[in-house]
Amino acid sequence: MTIDNFEDHIEPKILERGFDYYEQDYVRQVKQIATGEFTAKVMGSYPYNVYLRFDDKTVEMHTCSCPYEYGGVCKHIVAVLYYIADAEMLDEVIEILPTEDLQNILNAVSEAQLREFVLKYAKLNRSFRKDFLHRFGTNIHEDEEDV
Repeated sequence: MTIDNFEDHIEPKILERGFDYYEQDYVRQVKQIATGEFTAKVMGSYPYNVYLRFDDKTVEMHTCSCPYEYGGVCKHIVAVLYYIADAEMLDEVIEILPTEDLQNILNAVSEAQLREFVLKYAKLNRSFRKDFLHRFGTNIHEDEEDV
């Protein structure tokens, strides 16, 4: 099963439920923890943790913390597969940098460069935009009240 053909290998009912979860933005905190390895949290009855490992575009391993016991792939994994496919995350080679390196890069970037990056990335990545607005959107109104 690959990121390009997973729909051909999963039961239609599970695909439909997973796609609904993806469409309703239940997929959160998708992180590439190593080349081809992803973790995510999918909101459902409870927040469930999903892990996916790919070799190129082939799904090598998938796990979910949900209680699904019918074998195969659950709707939470499907939701994350749709997310990764839509964001074309496997097409990007992401080198995982140590936290210190990230901090050094942030210190070297100007405020204008950072703002430009955030605006551009927020337009391209729905999940980032939603997380950014969730994290900082309420602070704008709180700051206005303090003035």
